[in-house]
Parts: sequence; structure tokens; C-alpha cells
Amino acid sequence: MAYLNDVRQRISEYCSRYRREGLPQIEESPIYILNEDYAGENSTSDLRWPDTYPLAERRGVYAIFGASGLLYIGKASFQTLGSRLSNYFRYDENKQNCITNPKHTWSTLPTHLVAWAVPNDMPFEASALEEYLISSFNGDLPDSRIGNKV
Repeated sequence: MAYLNDVRQRISEYCSRYRREGLPQIEESPIYILNEDYAGENSTSDLRWPDTYPLAERRGVYAIFGASGLLYIGKASFQTLGSRLSNYFRYDENKQNCITNPKHTWSTLPTHLVAWAVPNDMPFEASALEEYLISSFNGDLPDSRIGNKV
């Protein structure tokens, strides 16, 4: 199973191998806690549901994690990260807690996420970065249908 540091390492590899010098850096968000009951190592984050998603108005990629590690890599290149993430998570019926959209099935409960924003004038780079990450994890994404080789 992959973890946040593995994603960070792959993004660093992508930047050093494929991005030319002088481009604005890819910006990493703080960890965003989805489930208040999650008591893992990331529970010290200041961002949690229902705060605004990190880098919500930008384009980029995101990684969704469960307690056991990385579940999913996705991108937002035609819409903002906040808009894309709102397709996965919503309020429960009491407007208190985060629940997952019933249209998306998870292998385990998503607990937190991290986003990476690409430069504002380069939203197309989100697609390249997402494909690089999915191919580099080569099937180690239990909730991704794309890139999982059986």
C-alpha cells in the first residue's frame, strides 16, 4: 500500500524528470481530514470537514487516503479541485458529518486527502501528472478503475 510520502516522492520525480526549469512549482495542500473519528497520524491537521477544500479554486490532482493508505488519485483540469472533490463527499442527513457519495464505492472509508495545484496558466498539466502518478503506482490504487492492471 502506498502512503502520502510515496505520492510526494513520485511528484518530485515527475517534476525533476519532465518539467523544465523556470516553471512555477506544483503547490501541495495541507492534509484535509474527512472523518472526524479518524485518529491516525494525520489527525493533527487544521483543515477538516466542513472547511473549504484546500486549493479549492485551483486545478490539479488529488490523492484520497483511507486509514490503510492511498485509495485513489484523481485530477481536476476542466473544473476546480473544490468542485471535483465535492462530487465525492457531502453532508450526512443531519448536516453534521462527511459521508461519501453513494455513486462511488470505496474499498475502505476515506479518511483524508491532499491536493496538488498546477500553475494557473497550465491546467492541462493536471492530466499529465495524474497519468504519471497512476502509472507509477501500477495497480496499487484499490479504488481506481483506470491504471489497475489485473
